Amino acid sequence: MRKTLYALSGLAFATAAAVLPTAPAQAAGGAWGAIAVSDYGDLGWAWNYDTEDEANQAAVDKCAKASCSVITTFPQCGAAAFSNSMNKYTGGYGATPEDAEANARWYPDSTIVRTAICND
Repeated sequence: MRKTLYALSGLAFATAAAVLPTAPAQAAGGAWGAIAVSDYGDLGWAWNYDTEDEANQAAVDKCAKASCSVITTFPQCGAAAFSNSMNKYTGGYGATPEDAEANARWYPDSTIVRTAICND
């Protein structure tokens, strides 16, 4: 069963993080998720897709802006955090939502976690 959440408008002044972390190992059972963000802070995310490419495309589609790009893909859990000082989003992944949130906080002031989701 595929699940997606539709994009949420983010902070109008936010810019996307263009830096992507190293891709995680392939998900067991084919479950993949992804989070995408636009230059304006619009987020789109998807989970429980059969392939990483399908999850990436679904997240970008849900983000629904021309500037949307994937900030993280994940076989287990993924998260997006916002840094006020850097004025951008960063993504992270991990075995639990807490791990994903911690890995998404690349900067000391990345205290605003916008989303943390896991594959079923």
